[in-house]
Amino acid sequence: MALSRLALLVLAVAVCPAYAVAATVSDGQAAYDTGRFQDALGIWSQLAEQGDARAQFNLGLLYDIGAGVEANPTRAFAYYERAAKAGLPTAEFNVGVMYDSGRGIAHDSSKAASWYARAAARGHTRAAFNIGLLYESGDGVPKNSDVAAQWYGLASAVIPAAETKRRGLQHETNDPNTKRFTPPQAAYPVGKDAVLTPDHDIELVWLAPPEPSATRFFVELRAMNGGNSSEVFSGYTDLTAIVVPLNDADRFAWRVYTVAEDGSHYAAGGWNRFTVTDDTNAHPGPVAPDHPSSRRGG
Repeated sequence: MALSRLALLVLAVAVCPAYAVAATVSDGQAAYDTGRFQDALGIWSQLAEQGDARAQFNLGLLYDIGAGVEANPTRAFAYYERAAKAGLPTAEFNVGVMYDSGRGIAHDSSKAASWYARAAARGHTRAAFNIGLLYESGDGVPKNSDVAAQWYGLASAVIPAAETKRRGLQHETNDPNTKRFTPPQAAYPVGKDAVLTPDHDIELVWLAPPEPSATRFFVELRAMNGGNSSEVFSGYTDLTAIVVPLNDADRFAWRVYTVAEDGSHYAAGGWNRFTVTDDTNAHPGPVAPDHPSSRRGG
């Protein structure tokens, strides 16, 4: 495991505009910036209970680094996860890092990969780099250098190392005769509820087939209304995650195809149904005692 993908947990505090209320996330930011961590803790705790994703993320930060409160990685993870479910990319990335490192939650490379992909689909470049590392090594996802190169390409505008890695993988991606067509495997959401984000959208994540395999994908998302269905989205991508706006339905089905570049061959995955729920205001559950973490290096 490359230490580089574990050492960059996002510790920047998320800021939102001030609102005409007694205390805002930016009030907590001002307290944090001047070292008044207890005040920041009080402000963000109140807002987090009201379902504010940025406050939940920032509260997770305080528990993560032990500012104004005793460090508690388990509780930090709980707040990061709440904010992540609301579609906050920095929180999604931090959840991925904690799964990746085994800090605050049991190590799980496959869950780390899913959260990295969700954050990367929303434009988080470090998450794109990390999911590229996972596909390059086959850690938690099938080993697929083509897909790794695509994720590195997304990150390369901001992370120079991503472009270096992408160029190093090009020699493995140029021979179409080595490709086979096997269907992708859906990763999220699959057979469960998905939390509705404030932007009324959903991240769709799937696992690419192991190499050598074609890496262009076609995605379908349909709304299910009784016995009828209607198309919400369909389109191509070279990545393994996208963000799709939802309509007013609450039941959906989606699937992904692996497709040849010229469209002559394809392999369809199965339909995956899910229901959207609006529980972003739910409070983190009881906090378990801390347990020893197992950060991996190398």
